[in-house]
Amino acid sequence: MARISREGEEIIMKVYIGIDWSENKHDVCFLHETGEVLLVKQIPHTIAGFQQLDQARQSLGVGRQEVIIGLETAHNLLVDYLWEQSYEQIYVLPPAAVKSAQKRYRQSGAKDDAWDAHLIANLLRTDQRCYTAWQPDQPLTRQIRAEVRFAQQLGQEVVRDGNRLRSLVLRYYPAALDAFPHLDSLVGLAFLQTYPTLSQAQALSFEQLKVFLREHHHTQVRSWPTIQLRVALGSSRLQPGAGCSLCPIGSRPSSHLGNLDPHSPSLSGAVGQALPAAPGSCDL
Repeated sequence: MARISREGEEIIMKVYIGIDWSENKHDVCFLHETGEVLLVKQIPHTIAGFQQLDQARQSLGVGRQEVIIGLETAHNLLVDYLWEQSYEQIYVLPPAAVKSAQKRYRQSGAKDDAWDAHLIANLLRTDQRCYTAWQPDQPLTRQIRAEVRFAQQLGQEVVRDGNRLRSLVLRYYPAALDAFPHLDSLVGLAFLQTYPTLSQAQALSFEQLKVFLREHHHTQVRSWPTIQLRVALGSSRLQPGAGCSLCPIGSRPSSHLGNLDPHSPSLSGAVGQALPAAPGSCDL
């Protein structure tokens, strides 16, 4: 399909592949350099699906070096697969450029994944000179990027679960919030897990509270009497006994939040050690 013989001379024709990606599936459009649509298909986001794309290319009689591939992200296993299979002409188009180009071809703003794949292929066909071919990062840089993204996701989970925990504690244990306003702190989470009811907290002597605070590295010694006073003066906003039924619910997310700490030494330490040695790390 991509080769035409003319008077003994072999002319190689280009084929453009546009991919509209998503988490679970990808829409793919094969476009001849003349603008003719050769094939449109949908593949799952699996190795078997990636192989279907390669098989479709073979069925058209097109070599890997003769296709030019475009999609809107480089952070996808499909891109890694294509590069490992020697597809070297890969272009990552800015999503904003693709979106702005939609009006050049149709007025409707309705979402159509197959049409978007065709649009990406056609943009490469007409405007390839405007884009730079994608090159993979060094393995160490890719590892750091993955760890940084993972830390960011953990941070988002901490905020979400922290807000849920705060709403719950406000209902059944407001004294804990009075004593430790920042529930995402390790000492605040440990207090909820160790003393999950107001009665347990109020049974603490000042000496026992000081031992607890020292064990959890609470260094603001001058605030310790205030913490005890706030706990001692605390009252439940629920009917007697209602707080106890909610205690397991409150202690469970507090334990989960402790495990999700994005500033844990193991995670931040690994990123910190690798960062100085990574080529292009300043671009992170």
